[in-house]
Amino acid sequence: MRIEEVHLEGSRDASFAAYLLDPEISYQQVKKRPLMVICPGGGYLIHAIKEQEPIAMRFLGLGYHAIVLRYSKYFMTRPQSSEAPIETNPESAYPGPLVELMRAVAWARDNAERFAIDASRIYVIGFSAGAHLAGSLAEHWADEDLLARIPDASPEDVKPRGVIMGYPMIGAQELLTRDASKVPASFDWQRPHIARALFGTDAPSSGQLDAIDLRKHIRPDMPRMFVWQTGEDQIVSAAETAEFASGLIDAGVSCELHIFESGQHGMALCDEASAGSAKDVDACAAMWVPMVEAWLQKDMPSKK
Repeated sequence: MRIEEVHLEGSRDASFAAYLLDPEISYQQVKKRPLMVICPGGGYLIHAIKEQEPIAMRFLGLGYHAIVLRYSKYFMTRPQSSEAPIETNPESAYPGPLVELMRAVAWARDNAERFAIDASRIYVIGFSAGAHLAGSLAEHWADEDLLARIPDASPEDVKPRGVIMGYPMIGAQELLTRDASKVPASFDWQRPHIARALFGTDAPSSGQLDAIDLRKHIRPDMPRMFVWQTGEDQIVSAAETAEFASGLIDAGVSCELHIFESGQHGMALCDEASAGSAKDVDACAAMWVPMVEAWLQKDMPSKK
């Protein structure tokens, strides 16, 4: 396996690690492989560790190349408490991270021959805020204003074959205004920072909120979508996720939705490989991985 570290030009701290499997699958037999671009969550404030290498290793084991995208985040260093001084990054404001994701997908297509990447099977997977980022690409891959920020990129260069969203942030309105008694205290103090990270203000306008609400930008030419989360999630709303999936179906977008009964927010693989505590392990929710594998198999080339 080869690992490439790539800094995204024009960004202060955005980069990605590309984990590229050896193209020689057997003696003198070269195999092109699909690629998975991974967007970790973290409220656009940080990058969740459990949603990076553990996810990449799982998909590498399934025969995919993997890219872990470290898009622009608001906290330059992770604060240890709500009182700690915080150095912030204005480049985290929307749509900066989306342009960075588009650049990563375009890089993969530009280097497809070099690294034996199947350019027709580039997927994006995201978790929480990273799922919002992945969903934003699914909706805005042909946006001319965004593409103008990427030299020589066409819509086809940045459009993924499919998008996988785990416990996604669908919009910010409900997330930012929910009663504090209904969210974990460890998350509540972060909410004003999330608003500043996305919008540059503590009080975003209705227009700003609408601009990032995935339910309001569904279009029929979106890629295939796979969406999952748990009904017990206290941070993002399962009802909003179901509403988003319903909108996809109404628009004729291919969509698979799974809402598992139990499990907290941020469970990643939902097994010991990514667990930070026993609460991150749930055998039912962990079924999202084989379900995604089966969903991806539908895009496998015919071997007739």
